[in-house]
Amino acid sequence: MVLAPHAQACTVADAELKSWTWSRDAGWFVISGEIVNHCAEALGVQLELALRDASGQTVSVEHVWPAKTGNIAAGGSYAFNTRTRGYATAKDVRLRIVDVRQWPSR
Repeated sequence: MVLAPHAQACTVADAELKSWTWSRDAGWFVISGEIVNHCAEALGVQLELALRDASGQTVSVEHVWPAKTGNIAAGGSYAFNTRTRGYATAKDVRLRIVDVRQWPSR
């Protein structure tokens, strides 16, 4: 698959994690939330999921595009739900937006 160039007018600062929560389910971390696009252009958002142990040390990092190859409309929001396999030592989740991209129109 060929990716479109990074959004020219949009940056990571244009995307907001409005709210999010996590829970554990039989060894999985389930992360749900809402991403808001404050940019004047549609964009895709990449999240970094960092699982940490009780002392705050990172034990696993995963990068996901919650909307897959879909863009979030300009001024719009996207409710997401993603899962990642957690290590037994993982006790907490850190979540942040690390990239934005404009995906080709379908």
